[in-house]
Amino acid sequence: MVPFVVVAFFMWTVTAWTDRPMPRVSVPRWALVTVAVLVVAFGVARNLDVSTLTRWLASDSASI
Repeated sequence: MVPFVVVAFFMWTVTAWTDRPMPRVSVPRWALVTVAVLVVAFGVARNLDVSTLTRWLASDSASI
């Protein structure tokens, strides 16, 4: 998330110095829905108790 914050701060700074409006970024609705579904699916898969299939999703390195 840090790169996005840095880019946003840089764009805001340039906008403040040049008195030009910040360009708007339009993301298609299907892209936002896809990202939301993937995040939810990852969260569900990470919490399943099927160690042979989801061992790589574990948060601690001792389980690998």
